[in-house]
Order: sequence, then C-alpha cells, then structure tokens
Amino acid sequence: MRHIIGICVLLASVPAVAQPAISLTQPGGAGTIQYDVSGAAPNAELYTLVNFTQQSPTGSGPIFGLGLAGSEVLLSQILLPIGTDPHHVYASAAGTYLWTLGAPVAGVSFDIDVVCIEWDPLLGYVDHSSVLATTISL
Repeated sequence: MRHIIGICVLLASVPAVAQPAISLTQPGGAGTIQYDVSGAAPNAELYTLVNFTQQSPTGSGPIFGLGLAGSEVLLSQILLPIGTDPHHVYASAAGTYLWTLGAPVAGVSFDIDVVCIEWDPLLGYVDHSSVLATTISL
C-alpha cells in the first residue's frame, strides 16, 4: 500500500504537458502552404510526419495515428537532421513553429495526413498532435 501511495504522489508532482496543435492552410491559394505548430514546450524538438496515404478514420493508424501505407517515407522523415524544415526543427521560445512555402501552381492536388511529434532529448517522446487530414493544391 505504501508503494502505491508513493507512486501516486510522484505522478501528481509531474507537470502536465500540453498537446501541440497544428494547422495547415493555403492562405494565398494553390501553390502556397502555411504550417503552424502551437502549444509545444519552449524550444522543444519537433518532428512533423506527412503521409500521402490518408487513414480512415483519421488518426486511427498505428504510427502516431498515421497509417502503415507509405511508412518508408515516414522513416525517412524521422531520420532527417535537425533544421530540416518542416520535418525536424526546434519550436521557438514561445513553443510555436511557422513554415511557409510558395511554389509555382502546377494544377496538382493531393491528400495528406500530418502529425507533429514533440520530443525531448533527455526524456524522449513527450506528446503528439492530433492527426490533420487535408488536401493540398499546388
């Protein structure tokens, strides 16, 4: 009984971590992409994984809510070095990250699932966002 109480006290003293939130928009229409992360820990290491095969229902896949189809692409994204926008970056001191892209309009649209994983070099996995399912037009 003492051990259970000690564990409960220890768990109660661990601060709650907010789940990062993501958004992916096309503010300038086709050919523009704006990716926002908010709610991460200050200066957290972030991994953004993009899967080009959407899971149904959204978020039900085994890899942070993403599906296994195309998982070789997910592994290559995880292995990218820090500083590879937008896949492996640091959050700002405010716990945010913003990435924008302007590309020529190619007349191509594709469906994607996106998730952001928060990582701490000392603790390991911290949390991840909900999966965002969207269509991007380039």
